[in-house]
Amino acid sequence: MPSPAVSLEQRITRLAHAGIQVLRAWPLSDGAVTPPDVAWEAFGCDATTTRVDRTVDNDDPDYVVRGNEMWHSMAREFGLFDADGTFLLSVRTGPGDFEDPQWFEVRLAPEWDLFGRGVEELVLGHGERTPGFVMHSKDGALLLASGWYQFVSTVLVVPRPWTAAALRRSAKDRLAKRERTEERRTAARQWLARPSGVARQGSPQREAPARSQPGRADRLGCAAGPQDSSDDPAGAAASTTARAGQGAAPGR
Repeated sequence: MPSPAVSLEQRITRLAHAGIQVLRAWPLSDGAVTPPDVAWEAFGCDATTTRVDRTVDNDDPDYVVRGNEMWHSMAREFGLFDADGTFLLSVRTGPGDFEDPQWFEVRLAPEWDLFGRGVEELVLGHGERTPGFVMHSKDGALLLASGWYQFVSTVLVVPRPWTAAALRRSAKDRLAKRERTEERRTAARQWLARPSGVARQGSPQREAPARSQPGRADRLGCAAGPQDSSDDPAGAAASTTARAGQGAAPGR
């Protein structure tokens, strides 16, 4: 469903209302991170990738709290946050819903509410109980997205996204479009050229973690994939302050 035209400045203000502090625009030339327009194709990744989904029922009376907890748990478990607690968020820089996405470096405020205030402010979704956002670890190793279906909302992760066939096809399709800027085309070429299993220079190489339990992911036809069970000190610090924020804007 389309959202009213919103300027970039308005989006940043609304993100602050949801407890996301925007630090700076991330350079489009960073070829280690999935191109921001390609990243929105995460839902096209199928069970042949390492995609992992978790869901919350749309009619759950504790939808907002459970959605926030689900997102934060997966973000910590799979390595979205860096040591300073920062990560990347795809933000639309044009007035419409799907215009000129760009990565911005962000961090959580002491109180935050993505599935409540963020969704209702139309910057992390399309209105009540219809989340829609894409995030990335700064080292390029993890893509995280959230969306909604008829009966459930989901958070999914795609570790090593540059190896996902659906994302690679999308990047190649976009390279063929003449209207893309040379900066975006160069970044897409660099991202496509990443060898499998190679992390950004200076970033720790992540070992293949243990398999997760299928849980409720099979309701969306998604196979459970590997998990990164390493402890994230930045995520642990964030979790001590997040619970108050999760109840800040209850679902109506």
